[in-house]
Amino acid sequence: MGEQMFGPLESQAQISAQLTGGALFTRFMIAGFAVYQALARIGVNAYEGYPYLGFRLWMNQDDELPAKKKTSNSYAAALEARCRILDRIKLPAKFRMAPPATYDEADTAILAASVAAASRDGSIFQIRDRAEGSFIFALDRLDAAYVRSTRT
Repeated sequence: MGEQMFGPLESQAQISAQLTGGALFTRFMIAGFAVYQALARIGVNAYEGYPYLGFRLWMNQDDELPAKKKTSNSYAAALEARCRILDRIKLPAKFRMAPPATYDEADTAILAASVAAASRDGSIFQIRDRAEGSFIFALDRLDAAYVRSTRT
């Protein structure tokens, strides 16, 4: 499947030059869908997570979440804002991680940190739809209590 989507893997430089922007993202999404289906077939419960939503849920009223643009100033500002939000999430020592150096690392960190923090002090919620699959999101103790109080 990898060779069909990305071609023969000769060198990292060749891949970087050929696959950028939408072409890479589309292949990434197709691979993700395939992995999701493969995991379901062997009995693994897989869920989707959205880093942007994760950051938004952990923001406070003073935070901003700048767009991920590739210009040097906006890239640095966007990554710095994400790092500030990640620093706010209190994790046990065994789950502490180095500050992310890239957007991909920050996106991964928010998903992992949110679930780790919510499993200790908050709640992990699941939304399921037969056509769309399962999606999880993590909330801190206060937000989880609010959601529980609004259930009917």
